[in-house]
Amino acid sequence: LYTHETLVVLRLMKGTIDDVPSTTCFRSLKTLSLLDVFFTSDKTVERLLSCFPILETLVVDRWGGENVKTFAICVPSLQSLKIRYRVGGYHDPKNDHGFVINAPSLKYLDIVDHFRGKSTLVSLDLCVMCSLDWLNLILSRSPKLRALRLYQSRERGGSCRNSRNVRTKWEQPSSVPECLLVSLKTVEWILYKGTQEEKDVVKYLLENGNFIKTMSIGFSSVITLEERNKIQLEFESMPRSSRRCQLSFT
Repeated sequence: LYTHETLVVLRLMKGTIDDVPSTTCFRSLKTLSLLDVFFTSDKTVERLLSCFPILETLVVDRWGGENVKTFAICVPSLQSLKIRYRVGGYHDPKNDHGFVINAPSLKYLDIVDHFRGKSTLVSLDLCVMCSLDWLNLILSRSPKLRALRLYQSRERGGSCRNSRNVRTKWEQPSSVPECLLVSLKTVEWILYKGTQEEKDVVKYLLENGNFIKTMSIGFSSVITLEERNKIQLEFESMPRSSRRCQLSFT
């Protein structure tokens, strides 16, 4: 069954997916559960998820040790994501697997790694207009996070139904998240507006990101040239935990 026009809910369990035909499409599917489904490659995962143009809810329950090294979830319409990652018996750290999440419409995220008790998320796109409250939680539970991309969904043409719930002041974590100490290497901020809250986040990342190699700031159109120059000078003068950290501005 590779195409279905009216199916809304699909639950796949204990199967193997080694090929996804280019004609596969589930135009009406909104809820998908992948329970102990074995994928033969990273590309197979990406190809399957691209077949659900209006997918809103995704549940992934997978075991370690399969061929997929990076489980990429790139679904623009996704609103709810639950991930369970389990490892049976001895687990060699060299065989670590991870997740990449690119879901700008995401409202609910639940990730549990039953081996470590933390997530194996390695790359994250996060809307800071509606999800900045999540930043501390995600950083604290993502010890392997290597790439962080922050953006403003509203200015990109999207909607932000939860913007009224965003705090006006970002609160610094009580302890430095593990990912800042050992794994985070790249940070990108798209449509940076220069609010005090945003400045506090940038300063915190620079001061505590031991291995950050690049931090790129893309200014919002509301920022004047004079303001850009002022912000750039301010950031360049901030102390950095990583000597290799390079700042770039666009």
